[in-house]
Amino acid sequence: NKTIRSFRPADNGLGIRGISSDGKMLALVGFGPAVELHNTLTKKRTHSLDHKIRSPRVCFSPDAKLVVLGDIGGGLSFWNVSTGKLVHE
Repeated sequence: NKTIRSFRPADNGLGIRGISSDGKMLALVGFGPAVELHNTLTKKRTHSLDHKIRSPRVCFSPDAKLVVLGDIGGGLSFWNVSTGKLVHE
C-alpha cells in the first residue's frame, strides 16, 4: 500500500466522517453541530455547513457535487459542495 496524499485536520475536536469519491473533499464532524468541508489538495476549509443536526451522518453523492447530512430520526439535508449552500431539506 502506498500513501497518495495525507491530511491531518487541526486539533479542534473534528473527525473525518466522509470523503468524496474523487478524494478531493473531506467532511469533518465534531461533537456539536459543526460540519466542515475541506479540500484535500489545498488542505483548507472550504465551507462550514449551517445545519441543526447533532452529530450527523455524512455521505457524498457519487459525482461529489452534493453532501448529504442525515439524523437519527431519518431526516436528510442536501448541500452543494461547491457553494456550501443548502439545496433541499
